[in-house]
Amino acid sequence: MMRRHFARIHPVVGWGLVTLALLVGSAAGAQNAAPRPSPPIPVLNWEARSDWKSVKAAGAIGDGVADDTQAIQRVLDTIGDRATLYAGDQDTIYFPAGTYRLTATLRLGGKVLRTHGTVLLGHGRDTRLVWDGPDDQPMLSADGLTYARYEGLVFDGRQKAGVGLLHPNGGFTTECRYRHLAFLNIVDAGILVAPDRAAAQSDPMFENCYFDRCGRGVAFLRWNDYHFAFDGCEFRNCGIGIDCDNGSFYVRNTHFAGSRIVDIKANPEHACSIRRVTSLNSQMFLLYTGGGGPMTVQDVQVARAQPYNGCFIHAAGWPPLTIFDAVFTGPPGSTPPLRLHNDTQPLILSNNTVTGFDGMLAWPRTRVLTVPAGALGGSLRSAEQRFLKETVRIPGKVFDARRDFGARADGETDDTAAIQAAINAARAHGRGAIAYLPAGRYAIQDTLQVTGSDYTLGGQGWGTFLRWRGPADGAIISVVDPRNVTLEFFQVGNDAGNNAADIRQTSTGIGSSVVYDGVRVYGYYKNSPHDSLRQGLQLVELGAKDQVIINALQGNIRVTDSADATILGNFTWEGSIVVEGTKTGRNGFLGFQSRLATLVDRALFVKDNQNFVASDFYNEQSRGMLYLSGSPELPPGRVVVTGARSHMNGPVGTTIENYRGELFLGGKDFSDHRGPAQPAHGIIQTGTAPVDIYLFGNTFYGTKLAVTPQTLRVFLLGNYTLPAPTFATFDPVETHSPEALHGLARALDALRHLGAVDLRLNHPAVR
Repeated sequence: MMRRHFARIHPVVGWGLVTLALLVGSAAGAQNAAPRPSPPIPVLNWEARSDWKSVKAAGAIGDGVADDTQAIQRVLDTIGDRATLYAGDQDTIYFPAGTYRLTATLRLGGKVLRTHGTVLLGHGRDTRLVWDGPDDQPMLSADGLTYARYEGLVFDGRQKAGVGLLHPNGGFTTECRYRHLAFLNIVDAGILVAPDRAAAQSDPMFENCYFDRCGRGVAFLRWNDYHFAFDGCEFRNCGIGIDCDNGSFYVRNTHFAGSRIVDIKANPEHACSIRRVTSLNSQMFLLYTGGGGPMTVQDVQVARAQPYNGCFIHAAGWPPLTIFDAVFTGPPGSTPPLRLHNDTQPLILSNNTVTGFDGMLAWPRTRVLTVPAGALGGSLRSAEQRFLKETVRIPGKVFDARRDFGARADGETDDTAAIQAAINAARAHGRGAIAYLPAGRYAIQDTLQVTGSDYTLGGQGWGTFLRWRGPADGAIISVVDPRNVTLEFFQVGNDAGNNAADIRQTSTGIGSSVVYDGVRVYGYYKNSPHDSLRQGLQLVELGAKDQVIINALQGNIRVTDSADATILGNFTWEGSIVVEGTKTGRNGFLGFQSRLATLVDRALFVKDNQNFVASDFYNEQSRGMLYLSGSPELPPGRVVVTGARSHMNGPVGTTIENYRGELFLGGKDFSDHRGPAQPAHGIIQTGTAPVDIYLFGNTFYGTKLAVTPQTLRVFLLGNYTLPAPTFATFDPVETHSPEALHGLARALDALRHLGAVDLRLNHPAVR
């Protein structure tokens, strides 16, 4: 699906973006810090799987001397050579440890409209692709790969290659993952999404990736390059770390050092965020010329010990800018770290610290909101803190459902017993073993049981598909009290079957910890009210001893009576989230970070006055965004949904039916809604339960806010409208009273809590 783009206003920048562009080409040649002898991504010592295609089996040597280009290309040419739209659904290209010398661009994909689910897999820092070809050429060109995964490879351009990994004009692609990769000595860009507006890439994840001495680390320059998420990455000695033009991004838990131009260059179409990021001795931290999307900067530590001329954040647009828990450290008497050129641009500040500077702002501003510090603060302590993991745990002993237990994977034969046998073997072995399901379609007639501890149930990715062939209303997978168990890289359900749940997790109270990573369940592009509530991942009656990390999952998520558990979503796409339950114990945590939902009935249902927080929630082409319901008799709840975009195909964005509590919507781009009525984001309340709504740091771009209040109070803080005025049905005057500002502090505390849980669960070594 090609996402639509909207007309833009390009702000006038106070100083030379042209100069920045000219500097990129030569930036890779300079070095502000000593190069590392080897990239600090982890070593991944895989046990090879039965369905992997090894480049060494095709003749690659991997000694750094032989030319391995043709041998690798022979393997890549087998991808997408079947004459179907879904060609390449079952391919994992495996690069054993070695140094592979390349003398010409490797080309992957492009033979069919799209290739789904291809995996390129190496041994981390022990698998190196080194360039010995012509100057300024890409090392790898991957064209039209959707749901692909690139993992465990080092791209060394030797100051000759122009691009490490190039995505040319392959049509719309989505949900690609980049994990444990390193890009070294690249003249232009480590990863480049080519600036051709006929194509786009959306929803990629960059996890634990390292960029050193690149002109740009990652560059994405098209209108529909949306929802780029970075987590645990590191950018050193680059000209520009992240270069976004016309797209949108979220950067969290990432370190920059020695950027010669700027860490992050942003001219986004939709809302973006920078959270828990450190920067040391870069020329500038953020150049934000925002044409359409608000920017949120949360809990950053930025320091430069050497004198410089300039600022840390340079903003030259009109969308709102929110900065809280930021620490800026510079030499004594330095120019203030924040410079804004547009006096109409709203600025929201809270709990920021400057050391060595003469104040926070380069000159006084008229649209500044100062929010009280709140009960919590930032989680970071130093600009030197890093997040990249140099060691990670990968699955060990492989128990193969097809090779070892006779599964057929033909979509018809009942494979339940073979898969359960593989699961039982991995559980009995423990110590990180994996019950592996090679690519294929597995018919399941009885519920698979996942219990025990210290193992993985995993597949190839897109190519591994579990389909229900059992009685009505069954669950395909039942997960009970897992301890240190991961479910990864397979599709389960994801069709209009008669099962009640694709995965149902429950608890007996003894405690559990589970990770869902790269799992696809029902809910993709399902927009009827019935579809929002069926199948998918269901978390039922989890308690205070239960912990769930949803690292990457596509489809419906339903959380029932689990408000005492700790549940964190890192990257989730599509389908609806439903939160419900009348149990009064609500001492756990439920939060989501990067979240995207398109073509659904409602993106989020929060029932029974439950609590919910999301930091970067993107919603597009749904019938509505939020549905809140509850009762005056239940404890009051708080819903905080910030970031990204709100766009509907219907006139009602938010429905509130007797929900009691607070709703915060912030840092969002409300863009032109094309429903049967006038373009508007409708907020409709019924019932008598009191609700306060806070809208802060948002842009209303070609849309109106229409509120039908009952016992509803609306607080507006630091919003921007284009064209103005675009509010309807109530007084649009902003409310900056002490009550409103203290209310907003509660929302910032919810985002702080989300950040603290993220660090504790996903980056425990960061202190």
